[in-house]
Amino acid sequence: MLNFRKIRSEDFHGIYHDMLEQFPLPELKDFQTFADLIDTGAYDAIIAEENGVPVGYCLVFKSEKYIFLDYIAIFKIRQGKGFGGEILDMLRDYYLDKDGCFLEVEKPNPEDINTLRRIRFYDMHGAQKVDINYLYPNKDGFLPMDLYYIEYKAKMPDRSEIKTFIEELFENIHRELPHRRKVLAEIF
Repeated sequence: MLNFRKIRSEDFHGIYHDMLEQFPLPELKDFQTFADLIDTGAYDAIIAEENGVPVGYCLVFKSEKYIFLDYIAIFKIRQGKGFGGEILDMLRDYYLDKDGCFLEVEKPNPEDINTLRRIRFYDMHGAQKVDINYLYPNKDGFLPMDLYYIEYKAKMPDRSEIKTFIEELFENIHRELPHRRKVLAEIF
Protein backbone atom coordinates (compact mmCIF):
# COMPACT_ATOMS: atom_id res chain seq x y z
CA MET A 1 0.00 0.00 0.00
CA LEU A 2 1.36 3.38 -1.02
CA ASN A 3 1.17 6.62 0.90
CA PHE A 4 1.38 10.15 -0.48
CA ARG A 5 3.55 12.84 1.04
CA LYS A 6 3.56 16.41 -0.23
CA ILE A 7 6.99 17.98 -0.47
CA ARG A 8 8.29 21.54 -0.59
CA SER A 9 10.65 22.99 -3.15
CA GLU A 10 13.71 22.46 -0.92
CA ASP A 11 12.97 18.71 -1.08
CA PHE A 12 12.54 18.72 -4.86
CA HIS A 13 16.19 18.36 -5.96
CA GLY A 14 16.16 14.55 -6.13
CA ILE A 15 12.94 14.50 -8.10
CA TYR A 16 14.24 17.11 -10.53
CA HIS A 17 17.37 15.04 -11.10
CA ASP A 18 15.18 12.02 -11.88
CA MET A 19 12.98 14.11 -14.20
CA LEU A 20 16.06 15.12 -16.20
CA GLU A 21 16.70 11.42 -16.81
CA GLN A 22 13.12 10.32 -17.52
CA PHE A 23 11.49 13.18 -19.46
CA PRO A 24 12.50 14.78 -22.77
CA LEU A 25 14.16 18.14 -22.12
CA PRO A 26 11.63 20.08 -24.25
CA GLU A 27 8.91 18.92 -21.80
CA LEU A 28 10.72 20.23 -18.72
CA LYS A 29 10.98 23.56 -16.99
CA ASP A 30 14.13 24.69 -15.21
CA PHE A 31 14.53 23.86 -11.52
CA GLN A 32 13.73 27.37 -10.30
CA THR A 33 10.45 27.50 -12.26
CA PHE A 34 9.38 24.19 -10.72
CA ALA A 35 10.41 25.42 -7.26
CA ASP A 36 8.39 28.62 -7.70
CA LEU A 37 5.32 26.64 -8.82
CA ILE A 38 5.60 24.44 -5.72
CA ASP A 39 6.22 27.37 -3.36
CA THR A 40 3.27 29.39 -4.68
CA GLY A 41 0.94 26.40 -4.45
CA ALA A 42 0.39 26.14 -8.21
CA TYR A 43 1.67 22.55 -7.96
CA ASP A 44 1.21 19.83 -5.41
CA ALA A 45 4.53 17.98 -5.51
CA ILE A 46 3.79 14.50 -4.21
CA ILE A 47 6.09 11.62 -3.35
CA ALA A 48 4.54 8.16 -3.37
CA GLU A 49 6.09 5.88 -0.75
CA GLU A 50 5.85 2.23 0.14
CA ASN A 51 6.77 1.61 3.77
CA GLY A 52 8.58 4.96 3.86
CA VAL A 53 10.61 4.23 0.72
CA PRO A 54 9.98 6.56 -2.25
CA VAL A 55 8.75 4.71 -5.34
CA GLY A 56 7.60 7.60 -7.54
CA TYR A 57 6.24 11.10 -7.71
CA CYS A 58 3.76 13.36 -9.42
CA LEU A 59 3.21 17.07 -9.94
CA VAL A 60 -0.41 18.12 -9.90
CA PHE A 61 -2.15 21.40 -10.71
CA LYS A 62 -5.57 21.91 -9.07
CA SER A 63 -8.45 24.01 -10.29
CA GLU A 64 -11.85 24.30 -8.65
CA LYS A 65 -13.23 21.23 -10.46
CA TYR A 66 -10.29 19.34 -11.98
CA ILE A 67 -6.72 18.31 -11.49
CA PHE A 68 -4.04 18.29 -14.13
CA LEU A 69 -1.45 15.54 -13.76
CA ASP A 70 1.48 17.37 -15.28
CA TYR A 71 4.16 14.79 -14.44
CA ILE A 72 4.08 11.27 -13.08
CA ALA A 73 7.05 8.92 -12.86
CA ILE A 74 8.23 5.85 -11.04
CA PHE A 75 11.88 5.74 -10.05
CA LYS A 76 13.63 3.37 -12.48
CA ILE A 77 14.61 0.87 -9.80
CA ARG A 78 10.92 0.53 -8.82
CA GLN A 79 9.37 0.37 -12.31
CA GLY A 80 7.33 -2.61 -13.48
CA LYS A 81 5.73 -3.30 -10.11
CA GLY A 82 2.33 -1.63 -10.70
CA PHE A 83 3.09 1.56 -8.80
CA GLY A 84 2.07 3.85 -11.68
CA GLY A 85 -1.45 2.45 -11.75
CA GLU A 86 -1.66 2.57 -7.98
CA ILE A 87 -0.67 6.25 -8.00
CA LEU A 88 -3.34 7.02 -10.62
CA ASP A 89 -5.95 5.25 -8.50
CA MET A 90 -4.80 7.03 -5.34
CA LEU A 91 -5.06 10.44 -7.01
CA ARG A 92 -8.79 9.85 -7.43
CA ASP A 93 -9.13 9.33 -3.66
CA TYR A 94 -6.66 12.07 -2.76
CA TYR A 95 -8.63 14.66 -4.73
CA LEU A 96 -12.12 13.48 -3.77
CA ASP A 97 -13.65 16.90 -4.42
CA LYS A 98 -12.53 17.01 -8.07
CA ASP A 99 -14.62 15.96 -11.06
CA GLY A 100 -11.74 14.49 -13.05
CA CYS A 101 -8.13 14.51 -14.10
CA PHE A 102 -6.56 15.91 -17.26
CA LEU A 103 -3.12 14.88 -18.47
CA GLU A 104 -1.03 15.36 -21.58
CA VAL A 105 0.65 12.50 -23.42
CA GLU A 106 3.17 12.42 -26.24
CA LYS A 107 1.67 11.70 -29.63
CA PRO A 108 1.92 8.02 -30.61
CA ASN A 109 5.10 7.23 -32.49
CA PRO A 110 5.36 3.65 -33.80
CA GLU A 111 9.16 4.04 -33.86
CA ASP A 112 9.18 4.80 -30.11
CA ILE A 113 7.51 1.94 -28.29
CA ASN A 114 7.43 3.97 -25.06
CA THR A 115 4.88 6.39 -26.53
CA LEU A 116 2.59 3.47 -27.36
CA ARG A 117 3.19 1.87 -23.96
CA ARG A 118 2.25 5.11 -22.12
CA ILE A 119 -0.94 5.53 -24.16
CA ARG A 120 -1.92 1.91 -23.44
CA PHE A 121 -1.23 2.48 -19.73
CA TYR A 122 -3.51 5.54 -19.57
CA ASP A 123 -6.19 3.79 -21.66
CA MET A 124 -6.17 0.87 -19.19
CA HIS A 125 -6.82 3.37 -16.41
CA GLY A 126 -9.85 4.93 -18.04
CA ALA A 127 -8.24 7.88 -19.84
CA GLN A 128 -10.17 9.22 -22.82
CA LYS A 129 -8.52 11.30 -25.50
CA VAL A 130 -9.92 14.84 -25.69
CA ASP A 131 -10.88 15.90 -29.19
CA ILE A 132 -8.74 19.04 -29.48
CA ASN A 133 -5.44 19.84 -31.15
CA TYR A 134 -3.52 20.21 -27.89
CA LEU A 135 -0.17 22.01 -27.74
CA TYR A 136 2.25 22.03 -24.83
CA PRO A 137 3.90 25.45 -24.51
CA ASN A 138 7.63 25.43 -23.80
CA LYS A 139 10.55 27.84 -24.01
CA ASP A 140 11.10 26.99 -27.69
CA GLY A 141 7.45 27.50 -28.71
CA PHE A 142 5.28 24.42 -28.28
CA LEU A 143 5.09 20.65 -28.70
CA PRO A 144 2.08 18.90 -30.22
CA MET A 145 0.71 16.46 -27.64
CA ASP A 146 -2.56 14.74 -26.87
CA LEU A 147 -4.78 15.73 -23.98
CA TYR A 148 -6.57 13.01 -22.03
CA TYR A 149 -9.26 13.02 -19.35
CA ILE A 150 -9.88 10.51 -16.56
CA GLU A 151 -13.38 10.68 -15.12
CA TYR A 152 -13.68 10.89 -11.33
CA LYS A 153 -17.16 12.24 -10.56
CA ALA A 154 -18.13 13.77 -13.90
CA LYS A 155 -18.01 12.76 -17.53
CA MET A 156 -15.75 14.63 -19.91
CA PRO A 157 -16.57 18.34 -19.83
CA ASP A 158 -17.72 20.17 -22.95
CA ARG A 159 -15.31 22.13 -25.15
CA SER A 160 -16.09 25.45 -23.45
CA GLU A 161 -15.31 24.10 -19.99
CA ILE A 162 -12.14 22.44 -21.27
CA LYS A 163 -11.04 25.78 -22.76
CA THR A 164 -11.67 27.58 -19.46
CA PHE A 165 -9.65 24.94 -17.61
CA ILE A 166 -6.73 25.09 -20.08
CA GLU A 167 -6.71 28.91 -19.85
CA GLU A 168 -6.40 28.67 -16.07
CA LEU A 169 -3.76 25.96 -16.38
CA PHE A 170 -1.62 27.99 -18.79
CA GLU A 171 -1.88 31.15 -16.65
CA ASN A 172 -0.69 29.21 -13.61
CA ILE A 173 1.89 26.64 -14.70
CA HIS A 174 3.18 28.31 -17.87
CA ARG A 175 3.12 31.88 -16.57
CA GLU A 176 6.85 32.30 -17.24
CA LEU A 177 6.24 31.91 -21.00
CA PRO A 178 5.23 35.20 -22.66
CA HIS A 179 3.81 33.34 -25.69
CA ARG A 180 1.44 31.06 -23.70
CA ARG A 181 -1.67 32.96 -24.87
CA LYS A 182 -0.61 32.61 -28.52
CA VAL A 183 -0.25 28.85 -28.01
CA LEU A 184 -3.68 28.77 -26.37
CA ALA A 185 -5.14 30.60 -29.37
CA GLU A 186 -3.68 27.90 -31.63
CA ILE A 187 -5.51 25.22 -29.61
CA PHE A 188 -8.90 26.94 -29.53
